[in-house]
Amino acid sequence: MSSDTKHPKLLQVYNISTAANNDVIRQLFQYFGRIEEFQVYPVLVTANTKQKVAYIRYEREKSVLVAQHLTNTVFFDRALVCVPATSNNIPDEDTALQNSAALGKRVLPAHVVNKIEENDGQKMLYTIDPTLTNLGLPPYPPLGADLDLEKVEETRRTIYVGGLKKDVVPEDVINFFNTIGEVMYLRMANAANHDCAYCYIEFTNQKSVPQALQNDGVEFQGQPIRIQHSRVAIVKPQQKTNDQAMEEIEEAMRRRDKGERSPSRKRSRSPRSSSRRWSRSPRRSRDRERERSKSRRDERDSKKDRDDRDSRKDKDRDRDRKKEKDRGKDNERSRDRSRDREDRLRDKERKDKSRDEKRERDRRSERDRDSRKDDRDKDKKKDREKRSKDSDRPRSRSPKDSRKERRSRTRSPDRKKKRENEDDKRSRDKDSSSSSKSRKDNTASDKGSSGSLVSSDLNRGKSLDAVETSLRERLLAKQLEKKRRGSDEMDISD
Repeated sequence: MSSDTKHPKLLQVYNISTAANNDVIRQLFQYFGRIEEFQVYPVLVTANTKQKVAYIRYEREKSVLVAQHLTNTVFFDRALVCVPATSNNIPDEDTALQNSAALGKRVLPAHVVNKIEENDGQKMLYTIDPTLTNLGLPPYPPLGADLDLEKVEETRRTIYVGGLKKDVVPEDVINFFNTIGEVMYLRMANAANHDCAYCYIEFTNQKSVPQALQNDGVEFQGQPIRIQHSRVAIVKPQQKTNDQAMEEIEEAMRRRDKGERSPSRKRSRSPRSSSRRWSRSPRRSRDRERERSKSRRDERDSKKDRDDRDSRKDKDRDRDRKKEKDRGKDNERSRDRSRDREDRLRDKERKDKSRDEKRERDRRSERDRDSRKDDRDKDKKKDREKRSKDSDRPRSRSPKDSRKERRSRTRSPDRKKKRENEDDKRSRDKDSSSSSKSRKDNTASDKGSSGSLVSSDLNRGKSLDAVETSLRERLLAKQLEKKRRGSDEMDISD
């Protein structure tokens, strides 16, 4: 392969409208890159010219790749076809027009071949596809040898689908088969003598047919479907010519003008004026018709302007209504937020109040506990003071001591001295043995008397302080007696 075909810089554009001039075509394609050479055929456009063909050579091959995206773009009243040229040389006019005549017709891929063979004395057309053979799929059914090649190509891209439900939705079928390959046409059929519906599907590419045949028996909407080769092409609606389309457009415009004519323009004419209308010359009638058409155009333009204004007003009104609605939603959201904030503050105040009340109760209970403790301490202190007062109170004296004290108070010192001397003499006369014996007896008797006193006091239920006081008094009396007896013994020894 040559370097020109590896790096194409020439773009060929077909199916260009005859209404497009060369400057407009050049201006359109110069957006994709700098143009080195530009040629449009036919050079002279006649009444029999159906389309134009353009050849554009760019400086960079990338411009050719990008410009191909304009394919199927409607330019004026036709869809463009942009393909790279097989060489970078612009052909002559005859060659270009011949190539354009064959362009736009769909053909089978290069590996799919059509052959005409005689079968039982009748010529049949067979299509051989190696892909079907390799996958183990059934081959294409034979067709008539005199069938147009375009119809053959459409038939080889069409499949038959059976086993559908009668209430199936065509959009569901298209969506299901679009997962296998791009669907170009669908034709539903629902015969009364069949238990289920069937349809014909034409794919965009012939490569989708083997993929569809591999899904034969697949479950669709709860039941298996049958996918087979089609023997016929889908009957498509008849396309209208340009003249028919223009006639329909003019008829629609006339009907619209009649419907838009206001009642004020319909004025009643007198017989004189009507007779005068028929007596006008053809020239004046044409002028009048032009004025009417101009007024109708003006009226259409004014109505279009009014409609545009009304549509703008409606859009503005809808926009204002939407803004108002959004504003209302914002206000409602703000109210909800403020309400939530107030609820949170109220809950917080309630919790703070309950916490303060609990603290106050705890403080009160603590004060009560402290007051009770103080009362107990005061009672204990009073008890201690009372006991101390009872201990500091003067001790009770025995009757013997009181008598001795009274005697000592009433007697004079001389008598006391004389009495002491007499006592000393009596004590000297006693025997030492008897004195010692008497001391022992006295000691035993003192112990017994003290023990009997303690037990008697305890038995009588006296308090511990009273018992202690009486014991101390008796001990003091014994000590005094011992001192007195000690002094008597010293006198005897002398």
